[in-house]
This record gives sequence, structure tokens and C-alpha cells, in this order.
Amino acid sequence: MSNAPHLGVLAGEKSGDILAGSVLRELKRRNESLQVTGIGGEATALHGLDSLFDMD
Repeated sequence: MSNAPHLGVLAGEKSGDILAGSVLRELKRRNESLQVTGIGGEATALHGLDSLFDMD
């Protein structure tokens, strides 16, 4: 089991994906070991989201 922090994210439409992407960018800057799982699109994926489902 990893000691890295793990965050769940749900961004169900484009504006939420963009906003969540900005938040993830800053959180990852502060802690590179952060793991992120949930549902999102391109912006959240760009900043490390392991998406369970495609947002589209």
C-alpha cells in the first residue's frame, strides 16, 4: 500500500474539467506523489487523473 495521498475527482462537463485541471496542476506542483482517480476529460488527464470513464 502506498503512502501517497489519493484524491477522487468528478468533472462531468468541459468547464468543470478545465477548473479541476487547474486545481490538479497546483496540487501536483505541491506534492508530485499525489494520485488522482475519478471521471474527467483532457484537462484533468493532462494533470494526472486516472479516469475511470470517458467524460464524453
